Amino acid sequence: VSRGVEYAVDQNAKTATMVWQYRHTPDVYTPTRGSVQMLPNGNRVIGWGSAPFVGIGKTMITELSPQDSVLFEMECNDKMPSYRAQKFVWNSHRTPAADVQLAELLPGNTYHFNRGDTVRTGVSITLTDATFGYNGVRVRRYAFAPVNVSFPMNDPVTAAMRWEISQSGITSFTAEVRFDSTILKDAGDRKKLVVYHREFEGSGMFFPLASVYDSVAKTLTATTTKFGEFIVGVPELVTVVPPAPNAVLPLNGALVNQTEPLLIRWGTVGHVTGYLLQVTADTNGMTYLINDPSLKSSYIVWNGYSNGTTYYWRVKVANEAGSSPWSSWSSFTMSPVYLSVTAPAAGQKLTFNATTVLTYRNNFQERVHLRLYRNGVLALKIKDSTENTGRYVWKVPAAGLTADSTYTLRVISVLDSTLAAVSAPFTIANPVSVAGESGPVRGFSLAQNYPNPFNPTTMLEFTVPGPGAASTATLEVFNPLGQRIALLWNGPAESGRSHRVTFHAAGLPAGIYLARLTSGGMTGVRKLVLVK
Repeated sequence: VSRGVEYAVDQNAKTATMVWQYRHTPDVYTPTRGSVQMLPNGNRVIGWGSAPFVGIGKTMITELSPQDSVLFEMECNDKMPSYRAQKFVWNSHRTPAADVQLAELLPGNTYHFNRGDTVRTGVSITLTDATFGYNGVRVRRYAFAPVNVSFPMNDPVTAAMRWEISQSGITSFTAEVRFDSTILKDAGDRKKLVVYHREFEGSGMFFPLASVYDSVAKTLTATTTKFGEFIVGVPELVTVVPPAPNAVLPLNGALVNQTEPLLIRWGTVGHVTGYLLQVTADTNGMTYLINDPSLKSSYIVWNGYSNGTTYYWRVKVANEAGSSPWSSWSSFTMSPVYLSVTAPAAGQKLTFNATTVLTYRNNFQERVHLRLYRNGVLALKIKDSTENTGRYVWKVPAAGLTADSTYTLRVISVLDSTLAAVSAPFTIANPVSVAGESGPVRGFSLAQNYPNPFNPTTMLEFTVPGPGAASTATLEVFNPLGQRIALLWNGPAESGRSHRVTFHAAGLPAGIYLARLTSGGMTGVRKLVLVK
């Protein structure tokens, strides 16, 4: 269970005394990224970090009064983590760079909303037709882009500036609004500029207005019958049809937990405006349970499945230029909750002070415990509550365990201790060391790569045990998803001598990769850090 806590630190006495704590109801558990912020008014903001993603609970942020009353709380239903959630007052976007108000406007006259050279909104207005009495018009220019922005078409490239124009005493009007383009510093090609308008500041959709650019006067003119919020930008013309999307979740052939809502997610490249998803249980793809061309998000949560049924799905995307090809068909089967251990394998030999990868398969989200048993008796708690990634890099302790062939690995759900799986028996033994005619020979080892971090190449060095004969070795590199992206060695390797290979990663993204050496039933793993 995670809590927000505050300590009073006495640096002279070198003591820390807890003076405040808060435990959420219901309990929240976050393994990483949590934070507590003290606000000037005595309130506290707790960020629950990765709790919704890999922990327990959906709460992301809680704001408390000095009396610990909950003033604000935000939850997430889509397993989204947060990191150092904090609260600040942001007033800069509400302070105009220029604010000018004029009264008694008459039709046919042009009014410039500037005061000298220092207070410039850059706007002039001509009322070509109006019905009014005593009236006034106010123009405020802000040196910030608008908030809550949406467009009916592809988003334009807009200048980081906006205008609010309001009026009083005018019942109806038609106005020409001119914007001085010299006031814009990041507007792109001014000849392509378009004025966009929405009636209410901070809400609603921006629509383009018919706009004319005067290259001599350097003004952009638009005609409107309503004031409100205005921005300018260059439309982004879409001429390229997007490529076919990629299926992300469920993985092709996956056994999906049928006790939870099903998340179907896909990935896209480039600009898209909509999606067409098809889901069927018919192998001929003739009867669709989902055939929805109106989707605007790259995922759906579906509850309409039947337990034990296999489904097939595909998706395509579209933009203003057209529709993409279909993605490849992917399948998944709704299944009861399951958990199985895949490594160490039956009879696999691990060695003290060596690194190995423990792997397991499942279809649930909650964290797991990793336990090592010897002859059915608990020998070691490898990890208490780790993220459920299906793999865990473990360095076998150099001491504290007994060499034996009756070890098993148990993977246990944190939330349900009855949901557990046990591996087949495997061996933990001392490293092999052999002395032959040529003297002492090193045993099995995979040295840390050098340099590390690296870009774009690094060297790995390994040895396999034996008195000089040839052994078989496999050296592979995996990405964070567990996919093999390089096979550096696969074949005979002379025992007892060092072998060096170079890993080239020029075409790979920055991140942490795993190098795995296997030989003679033994496995060694090293982390490789690629930086760009």
